[in-house]
Amino acid sequence: MILVAAYDDALGCPDEMASGYFDAPFDWDAIQSNCQHIVQFSGEKDTLVPIEVQRRVAEHLKPKGRYIEMPSEDHFFEPPLEGIVKCIMEFSNN
Repeated sequence: MILVAAYDDALGCPDEMASGYFDAPFDWDAIQSNCQHIVQFSGEKDTLVPIEVQRRVAEHLKPKGRYIEMPSEDHFFEPPLEGIVKCIMEFSNN
């Protein structure tokens, strides 16, 4: 699983609240046991998802998850996202 700008609550957004995705806490143990690989990419300058929320997700995914925080990235709007492509290629070769 590759996560980009991951978050685990509705962030106060009515549309996110209405989605139902955040009605119950995430089952972090089940998420980890159902994924062979977990890599999370976060942008320190993300204007949509606070970096503290992304770091919290990373904490929940320890020890299995690999967290990559990119200091100059926003919300990954602009390609190329070379680190993400490299990660996908690495997994496809295993």
